[in-house]
Amino acid sequence: MNVTEETIGSLNCKCMFAPHATMGVALWHGYGANANDLVSLVRELQPGLPDVSWILPEGILDLGGFPGNAARAWFPVDHSAVEQAMARGEYRDRRHVTPDGLGEAAERSRVFLEALVHTGRFDRIIIGGFSQGAMVATELALNLTARLRPAGLIVLSGTLLHMNQWAQQMRQQPARPFFQSHGRHDPLLNPAHARELHSLLQGAGWAGELLEFAGGHEIPPSIVK
Repeated sequence: MNVTEETIGSLNCKCMFAPHATMGVALWHGYGANANDLVSLVRELQPGLPDVSWILPEGILDLGGFPGNAARAWFPVDHSAVEQAMARGEYRDRRHVTPDGLGEAAERSRVFLEALVHTGRFDRIIIGGFSQGAMVATELALNLTARLRPAGLIVLSGTLLHMNQWAQQMRQQPARPFFQSHGRHDPLLNPAHARELHSLLQGAGWAGELLEFAGGHEIPPSIVK
């Protein structure tokens, strides 16, 4: 499949459309990356999923970079707090925090998803992401109305945010399938918090698994397979 560029809603996207696809998968990239960061992942998955189209939206914040390799994000990160926590050998605890900018990222993503649904290309759409993109996808999945609800959720090295709100929304939303992965040695996002997210989803009736791997903040070949 060729990679094309489209603006969907207000988000610039890399798209890989299968000729006869009835399912679309939208994946949000992580902090400091861009949509191209997930193209190689999609190329690895394509042979086993020939009738799936892939849509990779680009982060709304410009962090700089250089032509052809822009650094983008979905919401700001407090680098000083991250560095201080790592220097202490600790993780930042975001379980009861609503990050600044998460709401705007989710709303821009909702408009994108509405525009994607409006194209009529797909019977079903799965949403997901890596790291910060997984947080946005989770926030989005828990706040969509029936018309836009995804068929499933993919959480790759994500984490648990404002857990009381998410726990309530999980119970209010119809249960759906999900897939989650996380490195046991992730230096940025606490694997224990990923397990808590998994427990909350399962406790709300969502059906899915958490695959932990012997690695860090990444998407290793074992998860792709």
